Amino acid sequence: ELQKENKCKIAGKAFEEFEKMVDDGLINDAENLLLESMDYTRQEEVIAAVLFYQYISEKDNDFLAAHNYSKEEALEGIKRLAKIQGYGQISSLFME
Repeated sequence: ELQKENKCKIAGKAFEEFEKMVDDGLINDAENLLLESMDYTRQEEVIAAVLFYQYISEKDNDFLAAHNYSKEEALEGIKRLAKIQGYGQISSLFME
């Protein structure tokens, strides 16, 4: 089994710091910080953002609901990133 390690940084902040914020229930704060500070021209940061939404989507619905978030919001975040990166047509592949 491969060790799950991400060395990506977003505006100098380690990806693990965003994961910790999610684990602490600060999902909306983490998302806002991520989206406000990332450089959309840096592929590494866009990939980190996709991984961020994947990390959120792995949380159970009760945890997300308790912290005013949902899997649908994570999916919308990925769709938004795809559109910004010029892959808006990919959004049609996701089940609505």
